[in-house]
Amino acid sequence: MLAEILFEFLAQLLIEGLIEGILHLSKAGVRVAAGRTSSARAIRAATFTLLGAVNGLLSLWLLPQALFPAASVTGISLVAAPLATGFVMWRLGQARPDWVPGPDSLLHFWTAFDFAFGMAVVRLAHAVGWIA
Repeated sequence: MLAEILFEFLAQLLIEGLIEGILHLSKAGVRVAAGRTSSARAIRAATFTLLGAVNGLLSLWLLPQALFPAASVTGISLVAAPLATGFVMWRLGQARPDWVPGPDSLLHFWTAFDFAFGMAVVRLAHAVGWIA
């Protein structure tokens, strides 16, 4: 009984520590990537792709079945979802008035594209059977 409680506590502590570490690294990556150099863009792309992949894993946990039936062309979501998401966020960024405060880095085409691409890769890997 005591061993189960201790194991559950340690497992929860480990999981929370991992999640906190991922969030801390992603926040630091976004902060570092605020620059305009090519290395900053690469860090920003990797950060948002990783965040999209983590979000894809969470979406698999919450919704393991696809909402829409599978398309005849496998992998179309790797192109369609990031392009559509990037376009929508780009339009939202253009429509936002200058006086409205907000995170500008989230309202760019490539930021949304990278996030949606990471999520689509994880969902496709699950659909194909690469991950359970």
